[in-house]
Amino acid sequence: MRRGLVVVDAWSVSKSLLDLGEKMHRNEPPQWSSEVKDNVKNFSNFLDYVCDIERKKGTTIIHTFGVNNSQLFSQEKINISQLTVDEKDKVTFAIQLGATILESNIDEVYFCGFHFGLCIHDKIANVSELTDYNGKLGVIINLSMLLPVDTFKRKFERFHKPNKPRYKPNHAWDYYLWTPKCEFEKIDISFP
Repeated sequence: MRRGLVVVDAWSVSKSLLDLGEKMHRNEPPQWSSEVKDNVKNFSNFLDYVCDIERKKGTTIIHTFGVNNSQLFSQEKINISQLTVDEKDKVTFAIQLGATILESNIDEVYFCGFHFGLCIHDKIANVSELTDYNGKLGVIINLSMLLPVDTFKRKFERFHKPNKPRYKPNHAWDYYLWTPKCEFEKIDISFP
């Protein structure tokens, strides 16, 4: 079984990247608040640690960003990710994520990064609805950040409403935790 870990929107918070985004005037990196930037910097250290362990186990790491063109990827000397991007990792943007997963022949794909209930869920929904991918899909809760104004409970309740039209019922995904044993452990999320 080939496993992939998709790290969503771990944008670098460096001034050089933000300046480049402003010059491009579209598809620019997010202009996060100081609080969110601090969260991204600190949580990214943990994600780097996990990615290092997963690479050693043979997991394909895919960094994806919510832009629809490749201008940011072609700029020299600018690292668009707050995480360390290894030479074996794949870097793609939102519109090509599904194709990147299919081309990599990955059987299990787990999503994490920034932000739970927003971009992470949009990316996993797009892969499940807009591609022919038939493998296992999951979101790793403890490898995902919330925006400071959100709660996990509120986000779970939003995504588990009956007949939610945004997500097709036959394209469901499960929730997992990354455990100290370095495994992805499925958890049951249920609300009365």
